[in-house]
Amino acid sequence: MRTPAREIILGEMTQEQKKTALFWAQCNFDIAGDVGDYTVWTTQRGKQVWIKRAPPDKPPSNKQYKQRARFRKAMENWKLVSPEDREKWNEIGFRLGICASGMNLHMSLGLNPDHENFTAVTTKLGIFPPEPEPIP
Repeated sequence: MRTPAREIILGEMTQEQKKTALFWAQCNFDIAGDVGDYTVWTTQRGKQVWIKRAPPDKPPSNKQYKQRARFRKAMENWKLVSPEDREKWNEIGFRLGICASGMNLHMSLGLNPDHENFTAVTTKLGIFPPEPEPIP
């Protein structure tokens, strides 16, 4: 049985933006954070709130710069993966039954290396993509 759609609170937005927000709410996705020009969160009573994103009031910290550089490097590494190996990564996500694409898995393992589990999973599934380069 499908769960009922959650209540949604919308700030000022166009009709098209409202349609998009309502679509995601009806899918019961737990969206939180900045989505395009909006900030989304769920209240304690389960209502999803969409409001226009406020501009930052201070510049990013050094830790934020470093983390953004790590994510940028992880994405650059994914772009270097061949189409054949991308398909292997997608197949691993599918066969594990997790809600993650091959890109998600590759980037996650680059940012948080786990050689033992990578080897165990690829051996068990019989799918052998190249291990992502660890990103310090």
